[in-house]
Amino acid sequence: MYARFFLARVAVALVIVVSAAQSSFANLQTPFGNPTGAGIAYSTNLPGEFSELIPRPAVYLTAGTDPANWVFEVLEILQAVNYAGTTSPNPTAVWTFVHAAQALQGGIELTHYYAWADTPPAFTVGTMTFAADPNGNYGGAVIGLTYKPSTQQGTTDPQLTLTPYPDDPDDIATMAPGTYYGFIQVLRDTDPTPFETQFGQLGTDGFTYSVDNPFSVDTNGIPTSPFYNVGGAAQNQFFADRPQNPYNGATIEFAVFVATDTVTINNQGVRTHSVTLYDGVNWGFHVSPEPGSFAMCAGAAFAWLAGRSVRWRKKPSAAAQMLAA
Repeated sequence: MYARFFLARVAVALVIVVSAAQSSFANLQTPFGNPTGAGIAYSTNLPGEFSELIPRPAVYLTAGTDPANWVFEVLEILQAVNYAGTTSPNPTAVWTFVHAAQALQGGIELTHYYAWADTPPAFTVGTMTFAADPNGNYGGAVIGLTYKPSTQQGTTDPQLTLTPYPDDPDDIATMAPGTYYGFIQVLRDTDPTPFETQFGQLGTDGFTYSVDNPFSVDTNGIPTSPFYNVGGAAQNQFFADRPQNPYNGATIEFAVFVATDTVTINNQGVRTHSVTLYDGVNWGFHVSPEPGSFAMCAGAAFAWLAGRSVRWRKKPSAAAQMLAA
């Protein structure tokens, strides 16, 4: 779908590197630590197996910079996907992506970041509460973020008075003109899901690179938006994720960004989505390989088959989630 690795960094023309003076404003706020809990968690169901955070600690991403060495190509990852409505010769939607010209003057608070093994844990981020989900022999990580913009006069931080991004894929094609805020997450994965394989690109390093928006698809299975809010666990300024994977040696790394989408509509009814990426957070996890015994391998195969269907469950079912009053 697009060249990797990645157009010989042609994206440098699109990336605005923030000056040292500007980047000094931005920060990852860590009142609960970084990580906030276990950096590595060991399985009790499968002795010797574990899940560990990668990177540890989580890394703050200032707009347009690439301390993680792969996030630099995020614009190409986003622009590679043919979102619903963009098909020629009569497109109904156009998407453009740029990095913000200035780092956030506020920041992002890390409320949760820890590894888990065997049972996805219960946790709460802002108005979202997730129940424990005893799915079996997996490892994973939990992350929770709160976007805290500056409210000082003259700030360029997206304000919470903007409209939160829609969470229903059916609403994307009818978005009214205006500016919306939310989160965009991209990932690289050595054990990609079918969605990641279909809409991502295999790199020369063995990772598959993609946008983390599997629940944004329309009735034809085409992503309607790159925003994680569409079907994902993001509400207002709060972001959460709890990915999981069987113990098969996989490494899954994410980069989540605060983002805005300014929607305009021309006389022909074509919506232009002008997306700006602000600061973000690089996080992820690695799971250990399975032992070599036949019994363990059989258990791993069963876990893999079950795990692939639930690994990317972002918004929990009604039975698993309560919205805080």
